[in-house]
Amino acid sequence: MNAEVSARLELETALRKAVEVQVVLCGQRMSPVSGTVFLDRVKDLHPDAFRIVLSDRTDTEAIVDAINRGAVHRFYTKPLDDKILRDNIREGFRDYSLLHDMPQPGAEVREHAHQPEAA
Repeated sequence: MNAEVSARLELETALRKAVEVQVVLCGQRMSPVSGTVFLDRVKDLHPDAFRIVLSDRTDTEAIVDAINRGAVHRFYTKPLDDKILRDNIREGFRDYSLLHDMPQPGAEVREHAHQPEAA
């Protein structure tokens, strides 16, 4: 078995074993598959995961196609603003939590703050 086939099998096995995938961030120029191909597979196995791809060049045709297929939620070219990336990762976790009715960190504190005190 060649190295590319072996790497693809390892990737597939890891994706299938993942119990809950909420956010995936990857580069477009990965090996053995491109980031958009990888995120297509993530979408198949974990459709609710928030998917972000980074690229140091603009493979616009491949990226636009992946976005149109719903495989990618966000695409960024490098270099990028770290704050924007962090905010989008947080957004991905928040969206996943809302989709699955999961409590968000700090929600109990906010909820308690809005409750009137007993007299």
